[in-house]
Amino acid sequence: MDPAVVKKITASLRLYAISYVILIFILLWASFAIPFFFIILILSSLHILWVVFLALSDFTLVTLGAILSYLLGFVAFYKIPPVESQFRALGLGARILKFTYLVLTVLYLSILVATWSRGYISFIIWQDLVAPSLLVLSLLGSSVLLLTYMCGLILFTVGLYRIGDELGDRLIRAGSVLLLPLGVIGAALAYIGLKRATFARLASGEQEAVPEDGTLPYEEREE
Repeated sequence: MDPAVVKKITASLRLYAISYVILIFILLWASFAIPFFFIILILSSLHILWVVFLALSDFTLVTLGAILSYLLGFVAFYKIPPVESQFRALGLGARILKFTYLVLTVLYLSILVATWSRGYISFIIWQDLVAPSLLVLSLLGSSVLLLTYMCGLILFTVGLYRIGDELGDRLIRAGSVLLLPLGVIGAALAYIGLKRATFARLASGEQEAVPEDGTLPYEEREE
């Protein structure tokens, strides 16, 4: 396999792992923040608008973190170049994941802008009257995006496993298997395996292809 392609896939896995960690942190923060605001609302004497303001501020931070995570995921799979025919599952999976992350980014950005543009009173009205009517559509949209994401990730995993077979690295194969249930761990293992396979090729004396402009690597140029 082309060493340049391997390097780009390695960089993509690093970005994907970072986006995964950010998303986990955001989910953990949200799971603690929601009960916290309920406790404030029940025990404190703060005006309801102050509670709404705090809740909206926390919602903004969580949404911005999610947008950052999805942007990194989009960039991660956008960086993957066209691959050889035997690894076409990886390329197809990367395109599906890239599309999914782009839709999620636009969706969350739209939600953030729409929420703040309504103001606090309008937000309460929207939450009580409009949000229930949109619940079914939101669930359907989330289900479609989740299904699309899972299909793309499965295809990407299959392609990554074949790359592990091609390079003869067990760590890449193990990482590809764990990529679906344990995303960040699988990405980290595959990243380490790809780096190790790249270093092994360089140590064995395998040279990279000559660039299209005809220039040679630094070691082969005439002094």
